[in-house]
Amino acid sequence: MKRKRERPARRPRWRAVVFGTLAGLLIGGIIGGLRGPLGLRELPAVPLEEDGGRITRVVMQYHPDAGQLVAPIYTRFLSAVGSSVEVVWVVGKASDADELKEKLGAVWPAGHCRTVVVGKEITTWAKDRFTAMRVSGSRDFTVLCAPARTRTASPLRTNDQEVPYSLAKDPGRLFRARGTDADFDGGDFLATTRHLFAGPAIIAKNEPGAGRRFRSAAELKKYLDRKMGCKITWLDGAPDHHLGMFLTVMGRAAAVGDVRLAEEVIKNHPGMRGSLLPAGGEADPEFIADLTARLDRIACRM
Repeated sequence: MKRKRERPARRPRWRAVVFGTLAGLLIGGIIGGLRGPLGLRELPAVPLEEDGGRITRVVMQYHPDAGQLVAPIYTRFLSAVGSSVEVVWVVGKASDADELKEKLGAVWPAGHCRTVVVGKEITTWAKDRFTAMRVSGSRDFTVLCAPARTRTASPLRTNDQEVPYSLAKDPGRLFRARGTDADFDGGDFLATTRHLFAGPAIIAKNEPGAGRRFRSAAELKKYLDRKMGCKITWLDGAPDHHLGMFLTVMGRAAAVGDVRLAEEVIKNHPGMRGSLLPAGGEADPEFIADLTARLDRIACRM
């Protein structure tokens, strides 16, 4: 079972990636089967490619405080993928799932739904706390490669680190959890059928210092190559965001965000400006110029 092919999206301004960015972060696309007898340490797992086919299972997190924001996004997504897609909801407590079910109404996939309760308050950011991996030759389950557990400034973000391990404990045995010694978000990687891309954000998160395992970027890269089961292609100079926020790969084609195109869209549709820009307003010209240059370099590299 594989994921659906991603479609290129023209993103109007870096701060205006409203639906695409939220959906990408809120929804962790996970594909797998039902059961797997293999021991975790012996699994030759590799990252799950994002351009390899249709979605068959997804993992979604939910927190009531974000209900009004995420319910419309979830509704549109579930309406698009249909009832054949299995949905695994991860919630802090069981009542959160009941609340979400009421908000989603008819699109709740009653016959294709599971609920995993973490027992702690969590965020809605499913994509952050693990990278989904598949085992070659097996469709029985998905391996969730998790970053090192660390205490963050946000208690909910700290609790999110338990999500992959809670999924692995689910009686359905759809998932296995594998811990690492590195700090990363799932969105810091982008896997395709030909490459595993990673951005400089991972290097920054694991800079040598107090409590850090890695003495250099080279040591970190070697460790991640081994953990990910393949040679990583590093996109040096990429924007400090999840790769999926500005890059989509479709087979041998790649779509990269273009600031100039975004400016043109805004210019030709001035009524969109107010609805697209967040409360923080527009980015300053220096930032826009830097972002433009970074995206151009990524496009040339691809």
